[in-house]
Amino acid sequence: MALHTGETEERGDDYVGPLLNRVARLMSAGHGGQVLLTQTTGELVREAPPPGASLRDLGERRLRDLTRPERIHNLLAPGLEAEFPPLETVDARPNNLPVQLTQFVGREKTMAEVVAALERAHLVTLTGAGGAGKTRLAVQLGGELLERFTHGVWLIELASLTDGGEIARAVAAALGVEEVAGRPTAETLVERLAAEERLVILETVAPRSSRACART
Repeated sequence: MALHTGETEERGDDYVGPLLNRVARLMSAGHGGQVLLTQTTGELVREAPPPGASLRDLGERRLRDLTRPERIHNLLAPGLEAEFPPLETVDARPNNLPVQLTQFVGREKTMAEVVAALERAHLVTLTGAGGAGKTRLAVQLGGELLERFTHGVWLIELASLTDGGEIARAVAAALGVEEVAGRPTAETLVERLAAEERLVILETVAPRSSRACART
């Protein structure tokens, strides 16, 4: 369960607005039997807590697809479990995904198609004209799939490279894989990635603008 406090917009028979998005993301970060509160609701509860209830501060955490972190509190009360696994937030898995300043709206069908493609193959390439939103789609995909990959999701920029021979070195540097003297960097990289669960997003350009999503 997740609790947040604020104003929403009533539209027809439903409610909409950023508040609902925030509380939904908070709920998806928790576990069965856990009650999570945002900072806003936590401050209200502290003014007049129910008998025997208290809050455990879980710190500021990044929630998927939201532009600012949220300070999260765990409700402690008689009859409720007190210990849970770590929250499934964006920062729970290692990653270098940039914070998105806008919400991702629509394109659910495209997202589903890319996810399905990644389940069938280890490498999926997104192509299209510049400005079509390939990077935004790939970053959103990485955030959505983050909890599936134990060793995280990584966005690696390759657009500035002019020599294809530097690709392996650039990827190794971004992932923190140390090079071994006298051994090709690509071999060291393959050996390391073969033992890990990662999603790597490679951003490239010409001859056609493309983004590649590779899972290991």
